[in-house]
Amino acid sequence: MSSVAPQLLIGIATADMTPPVGIVLAGYKDRIATSVGHRLRAEVMVCRSGGQRWALVIGETVGFSGKFTNDLRRDVQRRTGIPATNVLLTATHTHSGPSTHRTAYPRGSKEAAYGKKLRRILSDLVVKADATAAPGTFETATINAPKWGSNRRIKQADGTWTNEWRDPKRRHPGYFDPSILLVGVRRPNGRLDALLVNYGSHPVTFGPQNLAISGDYPSYLKAELEKKKAARTAIFGISGHANINPPECIHKSPRYARTMGKALAKLIVKALPRLKPLHSGPVASALVPWKLRLAQERPHGKGMNWESRDGFIRTQIMGLRAGDFSVVSIPGELFSEYVQYFRANSPFPATMVLSLGNDYAGYFPTDQAQREGAYEARMAPGRLMEKTLKRLAITALKRCGKPAPARKPTRARRPARAGKLKAAAA
Repeated sequence: MSSVAPQLLIGIATADMTPPVGIVLAGYKDRIATSVGHRLRAEVMVCRSGGQRWALVIGETVGFSGKFTNDLRRDVQRRTGIPATNVLLTATHTHSGPSTHRTAYPRGSKEAAYGKKLRRILSDLVVKADATAAPGTFETATINAPKWGSNRRIKQADGTWTNEWRDPKRRHPGYFDPSILLVGVRRPNGRLDALLVNYGSHPVTFGPQNLAISGDYPSYLKAELEKKKAARTAIFGISGHANINPPECIHKSPRYARTMGKALAKLIVKALPRLKPLHSGPVASALVPWKLRLAQERPHGKGMNWESRDGFIRTQIMGLRAGDFSVVSIPGELFSEYVQYFRANSPFPATMVLSLGNDYAGYFPTDQAQREGAYEARMAPGRLMEKTLKRLAITALKRCGKPAPARKPTRARRPARAGKLKAAAA
């Protein structure tokens, strides 16, 4: 019997998912889009090894409802054979995109028509990524970008807590995890085919006065990385952002989104030489159901799974792994404080933490923040969820298996620099 591990195959596919002008924009109060400021994009990664497959689907929108996720999963399973339970759908959380987080739309509306079209776009992408999956390995590095996030929760003189959305001078003392996890897909010829960027700062450089469709700073970040040829495809996944805003935010002008995207891209490009290869190995996924008791005082949110007849919502936490690279997703907006806990307690060396995985169930704050109050506490579906959330997230990762035994990973051959090529030719 051969002891050689099955080869890891990775497929990447992208497509435009820009909705029509006139559609409802989500993230603040509903307003109607009058133009396109930056076209929206969806990306898919499919990993295959030893007969196992999973698909990671990310769209530039505010979030996806559990109903949309389940419909897409059925489409993907029917068309590709990838089990529905092996499909993870998440969003970048732009506040200038379509309202895909709602469970229902008026019949005949632009939103309903766009939802059907978007399902087809996303399932087509999974089909393409699966069909074009090719040998590759993962590489990772972590850098910090402390300048581009600030905790928006502040304590007032009377001891109560509130929100101050902007912090241009960065005076707010609250916790902010500034880390950016970079995960590269390296092909056998040395090319960096894709670069996943995992960062936690709310995509709200645009405010409700903006009526142009846009992916906010993540769109500009990805475009800049691709322009600089950092990788053929740049992908953004939002991590613990729920209590974090860019210091300059909620503006009408695209200047702030463009500035932030380009600045983050500059930091990332400088860090690319620090990418270190990860062990390849098994591909696996795990779903952990979560029956969450609703807090009685919580208002019912539009499109959120808070409408429950029995006082519970049913959602899930999901884990993925491909060798020593792993992903854990939370079904709502995650506080910044959780990110390092999940990474430190994950069994895998590199763990990407994704908010808004497979559902849009509201905010997931720490217990301390819930006791303090303010907006994020009011938007949480349940009370004092921290202990359960941590346990279920780590359980999802552990159910994906164990990391590879300690050994030196194989580094893919990188293209020679231009100077070396000239010297060889001489």
